[in-house]
Amino acid sequence: MMSQKKQQAKPQAPKHINRLEPLSSELWLEEEGLYQRFELTDHTFRREVAERVIFEHVSFSQITFEECVLPALECSDVVFKKCDLSNVKVPRAIFHRVQFIECKLLGVDFADAAFRHVEFIDCHMPLSSYAFVSLKHVRFNRCVLRGADFYDASLEHVELNRCDIHEVQFSQTTLSGIDLSSCQFETLTVSMDDLKGSYISTEQATAFVKAFGLYIVEDEES
Repeated sequence: MMSQKKQQAKPQAPKHINRLEPLSSELWLEEEGLYQRFELTDHTFRREVAERVIFEHVSFSQITFEECVLPALECSDVVFKKCDLSNVKVPRAIFHRVQFIECKLLGVDFADAAFRHVEFIDCHMPLSSYAFVSLKHVRFNRCVLRGADFYDASLEHVELNRCDIHEVQFSQTTLSGIDLSSCQFETLTVSMDDLKGSYISTEQATAFVKAFGLYIVEDEES
């Protein structure tokens, strides 16, 4: 039987975000508003509700999005660094060439979103929702994903590197080619069929054998 080729993410970095001008005025988000080519530091968006907001070539640093609801958000060539997006709702969002660096994303709702060339680095993102999302060329690097929901997600060229994925929901999500061997977990919600073709460590294999109700029989010497 031929082994499934291991998936490798090669996310492209955000373009044209160097030498951006600091935003000198207050910023409120408006429906279908287009916001581009600036950097914003140490700001809080409180209870902003706006659909189809677009960010292009933007750098956010130490920004808090407090109880924000931004359906169909579009981010292209954007960096979020040390930002707090906990419990933000961004269903049907589109992220293209985006980096999240040392961000808090507790309970974020990304349902039905599309991620293209996105990287999460050292992010704390337990209980976040990726149900029905499409991810292509996406890398999760040293992230806490405990209890996250990837129900019926499409994963293509996705990497999970040294992440905490304890109790993550992978139901109806094919993990073929996904390397889980460097990740930490005690339990996952995943079917044997969906796990087929993934890469796991020896220790993880033993845990899955027990989880699927299988028994290892040692060879007896005759």
